[in-house]
Amino acid sequence: YLSAGHAIRQIVTLNNCVEDLVSEADCRSCMEQANSDDDPQTDLSEEEDCLYHGYQELLQWILSLKSDLTADLEDYEVWLVMKNLNKGADSAHGDDAARLKVAIVGWLMSNQPTPEPALEPWHKLGHGFYHDTTAWLICPVDYDWSKPQHRVNICNYHPDYLVTADCWPFFLYKDEHYDPETPVKGLFKNMLLMKIGN
Repeated sequence: YLSAGHAIRQIVTLNNCVEDLVSEADCRSCMEQANSDDDPQTDLSEEEDCLYHGYQELLQWILSLKSDLTADLEDYEVWLVMKNLNKGADSAHGDDAARLKVAIVGWLMSNQPTPEPALEPWHKLGHGFYHDTTAWLICPVDYDWSKPQHRVNICNYHPDYLVTADCWPFFLYKDEHYDPETPVKGLFKNMLLMKIGN
């Protein structure tokens, strides 16, 4: 089940764990058994529908899963199946992220002029705010990386220049251009994001 789990994040669901999918299927099964034909149908949330659809997709890709889950397995054995599926799925996420980092460094290094010092795809040292090329991309739109004082304040964690999850980086915008008058203009249109999507 470990290798079968690799496909879960690409084919079945991006974020949900297998236990949530199976749990929703169990709930549906119990509701169907409890409801008679005379009872009104229970309204289900969009999230519940999404989980159940994910379960159905999971069964299509791992044909033996339903029989294994309904077999006379001990709780530990069921837990082990779920653990291995989740581990495989999470491993696929990590593999994708690692390949993506290498691809992005390759794209950045193919720019002219070539970034100096050279970015190395397998090392994090010298990336982020420690390299002008990557710093320019991840710099929040509220600050100007070309201004030396902004650079110093960001790197020194100055309270007026904090980089938080609420900060939108330049790399989200087309040509790294942010217009404060129309903040959605060019959003998610950056060349790197477009390459990733293809």
